[in-house]
Amino acid sequence: MIKKIFRSKADIENLSSLKTSPQTEKDTFDYKNIVVNKPWGWEYLAYENRYIAIWILYLNFGFETSLHCHPNKKTVILPLFGNIQLSSLEGWAALKPGDAAMIEEEVFHSSKAASRDGTTVMEIESPPNKKDLVRLKDEYGRREMGYESKKSMSKRGGDTYVHFNDAKKGRVVRRIGNCTLTMCRHRGQWEINRSIENENGDLFCLLSGKLHDEAGTPIITAGEIVNLADLKNGRKLYTLTDTNFLVLSFS
Repeated sequence: MIKKIFRSKADIENLSSLKTSPQTEKDTFDYKNIVVNKPWGWEYLAYENRYIAIWILYLNFGFETSLHCHPNKKTVILPLFGNIQLSSLEGWAALKPGDAAMIEEEVFHSSKAASRDGTTVMEIESPPNKKDLVRLKDEYGRREMGYESKKSMSKRGGDTYVHFNDAKKGRVVRRIGNCTLTMCRHRGQWEINRSIENENGDLFCLLSGKLHDEAGTPIITAGEIVNLADLKNGRKLYTLTDTNFLVLSFS
């Protein structure tokens, strides 16, 4: 299941009522090799380009992120291990590995770990900017506060943290819990269907560029996620540049 969550009237009204001013300047801090410690667990940057950033989060059982929004970026949330309860101002949904949520800009949302062993979650943000954050509610006293300061950060060491810093090799395979993550690169400005057909998995996320049909209409843009089977059974797809994508397989 891929759930799409669009901004509501309640999102717009609550955002306009807050005193917090969204940070629109570019975040220049280098999060590579850093773990950001949170009241609910921790998170770290696994991959970034100019279009998207992939963050891996670990939430302790029963803990939840703040109810927050990103005024200027889209977010994809998907659990890799364990289940989450994803809430918005319009309701909530239970997500398990293999499910995903695509969240529009300005939508207030929070994630709560619903599994006894905690939950590992992937967030794909587009475009990258950790300063683009507004908190509406928070169990840990961070309402209307910005992103964590350097005091909450520690060095990331060893092979404990899965990342894709070597993605320039063209094809990188990693595993988290029961999920296999395959990052691929399609070279050239031509039909991309053959590259997609060669992959086996459940979900497909575009990490750079755009996929369009024969008429030039964009079908998928960077940061969007779809079911891989639907993509394989659809129309011919083309790209104008070298393209990176991520395939997720759950077993």
